Amino acid sequence: MKSGILLIGVALLCAMPVRADMAEQMKSLPDKIVVSNEDETLNFHKGTRPDSFFVFEDKVNGNRYRQTYQSGVCLASVTYQPANIGRMSNAKVKRQIKELTKFQVSRQDSYRLGAHTFFMNAGSTPEQAIVLMLAGKDNTLIKVDMACQALPNMNERANMKSAIFWAKELATVASATFNPEKGRKEK
Repeated sequence: MKSGILLIGVALLCAMPVRADMAEQMKSLPDKIVVSNEDETLNFHKGTRPDSFFVFEDKVNGNRYRQTYQSGVCLASVTYQPANIGRMSNAKVKRQIKELTKFQVSRQDSYRLGAHTFFMNAGSTPEQAIVLMLAGKDNTLIKVDMACQALPNMNERANMKSAIFWAKELATVASATFNPEKGRKEK
C-alpha cells in the first residue's frame, strides 16, 4: 500500500515539469503572426485582454491551455488540451473534430502542417467564415479556432478561402511551437 502511494507521488512530481513546460511552450507562441506584408490589419497579434492566455485547470484530465489572437477581421485561438481518447489515431481526431464542430460545415479537408496533420472543418455565411482545425499529438490535441467577418469586396467563397489560409498559418506556427525540431523555420 505504501509503495503504491509512493509511486503515485513520484508520478505526480514527474508530471509537474511537463505541465509547466507546456505552459511555457504556449506562452512562447509568437506575439505577432504575419500573414500579409501588404496589409497590417490582416496580421494576427496576441490578445491584449487579461484572459487572452488562459489555463483551464483540471486535476483529473489535465490542464488545457488557450492563447487568443486577433487581426482586423478575425478572432482566433490556439488551444492545447488532453485528448483522453487512448492511443491517438487519425480516426479518433476526426471523431473529435466532428464532436467539437458547432456550425454548418461547408468544407472539410486535412493538411500536413509542420509536424502534425490537421483536420479542418470550415463553414461560412454572408457575414462570416468559421474554421476549426484539430491535430493529435501524443495524447493531446492542438486546436485552432477562427471566426472572421466577411470582407465586403469578396464573395462568400473567397472569404472562406481567406479564413482557411489564415487558420493554416496559425496552425503551422502552433505546430512549430510544439515540435520546434520538426516545424517550419521562422522567416
